[in-house]
Amino acid sequence: MIRPRRASVITILSLLAWAASASAECSWVLWTEYTRIGPTYSREWVVQLAVPTWDECQAAAKLRSLSVVLLAKDPVRAPGVKPGSVELSELIGGGYTVKIEYTGPNEGLMSLDKFQCFPDTIKPK
Repeated sequence: MIRPRRASVITILSLLAWAASASAECSWVLWTEYTRIGPTYSREWVVQLAVPTWDECQAAAKLRSLSVVLLAKDPVRAPGVKPGSVELSELIGGGYTVKIEYTGPNEGLMSLDKFQCFPDTIKPK
């Protein structure tokens, strides 16, 4: 039988161990870097979502980048996109980049959308 004092010490140590392991865990955040290159230059990082694992974040990055590609290749939904200019690249270490060139009134404009996962403790710049 465990004495009350010993039980309380075991309980406190268990709680401390649980708290330490919980703080060591982190979620993964999918960020998108929107870069526009043309007559003017702009760059902005935007949070898309947070998920518990890196694999889930990578899957979300792939899905979002493929969605951008499909949208940009649709001439009805994206009439200003230069035909054949949409490129999807996989980044070393994870993530994706979508490059799009424009025509018409936006001739000379290029967009680079980078979808990348970082631990929730990091904010990219």
